[in-house]
Amino acid sequence: MLGKMKASAASLKDKAGDLKDKAGDLQNAGIDKIKDFMNDLNDMIPVLQEIGFRMNEVEVELGLPPKVVPHFEQTEVIEQEKIDEVLAKYKDQKITSLILSSLLKAATLKESVKIGDLKFSEVEIELGAIPSVNVKFA
Repeated sequence: MLGKMKASAASLKDKAGDLKDKAGDLQNAGIDKIKDFMNDLNDMIPVLQEIGFRMNEVEVELGLPPKVVPHFEQTEVIEQEKIDEVLAKYKDQKITSLILSSLLKAATLKESVKIGDLKFSEVEIELGAIPSVNVKFA
């Protein structure tokens, strides 16, 4: 009986060690993904200016799964022709295309929604396992 208990304890210890190793691998993969997102965001700065936006803040969440949350504000209204040109230019770049189209949808929403004295203030885009867009009025 004691031998079975020792064997079970050793087995559990091995499994816990395996789980710890896998969690470490996931954490490292998450950090690599965050680095990729951050590089994409850095490369996008001139593109954002082309469509009348600027990035004013970036949050990084080092959880499982990791998350990068850039914040954007609209600096000017750009003509539709220029917007279409920029979207076409970056259509094959997944993250860039997602961010650009999200910002442009938010800008369209800004024009059609009025909430008392509140004004469109910024857009947050959560880049993680499940991307989401938050439009803020202040």
